[in-house]
Amino acid sequence: MKKIIGLALSLILLSACAKNVTNTNTNKNINNTNNKMDASQDKELKNNNNRNNKTDNINNESASDKNLTKDVNVNLTKEDAFKKFNDLHPNTNINEFSFSKDLDKKLAKYEIEAYDQEREYEVEINATDSSIIRDKSKKEKTSSTAIILADMLGVIDDLVNKSIAQAGQDYLLKDYSLYFDDGISKFDVELENSQGKEAEFTYNLESGELLEKDLSE
Repeated sequence: MKKIIGLALSLILLSACAKNVTNTNTNKNINNTNNKMDASQDKELKNNNNRNNKTDNINNESASDKNLTKDVNVNLTKEDAFKKFNDLHPNTNINEFSFSKDLDKKLAKYEIEAYDQEREYEVEINATDSSIIRDKSKKEKTSSTAIILADMLGVIDDLVNKSIAQAGQDYLLKDYSLYFDDGISKFDVELENSQGKEAEFTYNLESGELLEKDLSE
């Protein structure tokens, strides 16, 4: 009888130990599952943050840059084009800075005019691959004192934005020109929509005042 009781107690103890082991393993599995879920959630959160950051970067692009690259591949910024010209012809004074694109040729280019005491310069730079399309100069003394400085390019984005707001959000940048007229710095911008309608604006560059506006019917 004592042997039977002892055997029964042993079985009960073994059963209890087995349950404890099972519970322990179950708890470990649950903890591992929770840890994996937490790691997965952290990874997903990081991915979402990365996607949001990329979206913010895209949204923060300047209006002129987004419109320039809409249908023509533009890799050279206006600031880099300005610097490239100065590297090509140092000690000159830039008095006209323009951009234009030809959709048929899929060509976008910067056109820069400048002068020094002895010569006048005209340079065209491919806005896609930064190559020099044309580099001409002629001996010509000028009485001009007009000078476009690099920091004056910063107003371009604001004036393009302003023009699109007036013409309509379906309009895209076609070309612009920064120049001097009777000693006054001016900025011309031309827009075009998918229906071929054009909108042209002329601003006083210094004040931002709209001087002329022409919207095609």
